[in-house]
Amino acid sequence: MERNRKFLVLGLIAALLLVVISFSRWSLHKSYRSAHRLPRIEKDEGPTAQTEIGIYRKRLQKDPKNWTEWNVIGGLLFSEFKATKNSSYLKEAEAAARKSLALMPSLNPAGKNLLSQCLDQRHQFVEAIRLAKEVLKDKPGQSSALSLLVTAQIALGDYEEALEAAFHYSRVKPEPQSFAVLGLALSQRGRFEDASAAFETALQLERSSDDAKSAAWMRSIFARLLIRHGDIDHADALLSEALQIIPDHPLALSLKGEMFERRGNFQETARYYLNAFESSKETPYLISYARVLEKIGRAGEAKTLRLQAASIIRENLKNPQESTGHRLELAELLLTENNWKEALPLLEEELKVRHSHEIHFALSRAHYLKGDVAKSMEYWDKVLAVGVPEEKYLEFARTIDQKYQSHTGQYFNAVGSRLPRK
Repeated sequence: MERNRKFLVLGLIAALLLVVISFSRWSLHKSYRSAHRLPRIEKDEGPTAQTEIGIYRKRLQKDPKNWTEWNVIGGLLFSEFKATKNSSYLKEAEAAARKSLALMPSLNPAGKNLLSQCLDQRHQFVEAIRLAKEVLKDKPGQSSALSLLVTAQIALGDYEEALEAAFHYSRVKPEPQSFAVLGLALSQRGRFEDASAAFETALQLERSSDDAKSAAWMRSIFARLLIRHGDIDHADALLSEALQIIPDHPLALSLKGEMFERRGNFQETARYYLNAFESSKETPYLISYARVLEKIGRAGEAKTLRLQAASIIRENLKNPQESTGHRLELAELLLTENNWKEALPLLEEELKVRHSHEIHFALSRAHYLKGDVAKSMEYWDKVLAVGVPEEKYLEFARTIDQKYQSHTGQYFNAVGSRLPRK
């Protein structure tokens, strides 16, 4: 009875949200109009982040038991990590959060929220979710905790729980961020139309004074959804907006590269992937850059860059407590070199903590390269069960059918039927 009541409530919430977002559905089938009010990037006349961090360091030297100021400096350090991707800032932010919680273990939702955000960045999703839920007991409307519950559960592969959390977030805080996160959760269930409508609603709720970073991120993840479904023109307009807001936004730059790659312009593709890496120093963009260099005949450079990326990831993984790298990233890189022997143990270890469709796809590829057809098909069926249509899945399905199922084409058709026809 309790379970039925729960689903009834969720159904009512979903119905209400779909009424809200249905207003924007008409725009999905018309030419995209770049008419959103772009957030203003205000010139900051106040002290720099480094200056503020320095001020709080001095204050904490005089009063090291001030738990609230440990939260403040931790937040500043975390923001610097997000801006620079320098892991030393993340390490310090986490230490500050733990210091605050040691001084004030209870009635300290800010400390728990900061620690939750730090652990999320380290891919310690289970503990991050636990802390976020504790934060929400004290502060039910804490946006960052509500958002983390969705994104961390997506990372774990708990897609239904993520979608439930996303609907709750949208109901509690009907704001651009919440509808963008709802769009992300819906896209992970293969619900393209609903996801697109949620993103459009997020844009309509946006004000010119909203946070520029969030605005650029929102446009980028919406564009990524559109690109994966072949709606390149609409995606291009969104990415132009994102780069107008933040010219060196790494995700927007990389997606521009993906667009050019789909159009066969590999020189421009390489340029955008390189710019994304230089802006963020994140290895997935370096790996994408290497892949495109190989396409244009620069195999030697590509191999060197892949080795460089692997070295960075391996160094990060030496100490998981201080690492923002993860095993899946390294395993996928190894699979591009057909090195299933090293990739497979990494993926099996990763599967112990999360079961996303990306993990299952990588495991299917690894067993395929190993020659274990039955095991490859087992993981491939789990990929299909999620219902997320990706072009790379279609390509792999074609490979499987050609080798093992050419008389039926069942795997190609299973994915292909989920890809929209333009």
